[in-house]
Amino acid sequence: MRSFFFAMIAWVALGIGPAAAQSCNPSFAIDNESGFTIDGMVTRGVGDSGWSAQQLAANQVIDSGYKLSFNFSSTSVTAFDVKVTFLMNGSEEDSTWGNVDLCTITLMTITYDSTASLFNASFQ
Repeated sequence: MRSFFFAMIAWVALGIGPAAAQSCNPSFAIDNESGFTIDGMVTRGVGDSGWSAQQLAANQVIDSGYKLSFNFSSTSVTAFDVKVTFLMNGSEEDSTWGNVDLCTITLMTITYDSTASLFNASFQ
């Protein structure tokens, strides 16, 4: 019993237990290096069914070669799904990245692999 008690203290002290839940103010930038224009971005907590409101203002886009910063309200959720909408040859194409920790990343760089017809994201 005594070793269990000390294990529980270590578990919480190391920040891996339920007491470790903290809030953060997610803020990050999207660096669009895809070759296509981004005209939408929404988020949701992992496991949530609905998406947030559109994060780009009306008529706002992120052209290829440009970067845009986003700042969100304080939240205890750290894992998010991020869906980005691209304008491709007159139509819209969505790509979604799951389980993104918006509390620790500062930059999401998006590229396009034309061979695989796939958008890729790297996180810093």
